[in-house]
Amino acid sequence: MSKFIYKKTLLALERLDKRQTSFQKKAYTLIHKLYVWSYTKANGFSPYSVEAMDEHDRYMDYQEYNARMSVDGGDYA
Repeated sequence: MSKFIYKKTLLALERLDKRQTSFQKKAYTLIHKLYVWSYTKANGFSPYSVEAMDEHDRYMDYQEYNARMSVDGGDYA
């Protein structure tokens, strides 16, 4: 059941992506909370946890890290 809710909330979030009115903003906030809950129930971890990262996310984090190092020249590790 939680996977069904997860899929439906994901579709609803895509439809409310613009958030032009105050109703759309409040609906987006509510549906986003439901999305996080259903994702956590369906997969066993939060969409913001390290387990949720895929290879593309890891690659982009590494690229952003390299860009910061080349611009600042500092050592943030």
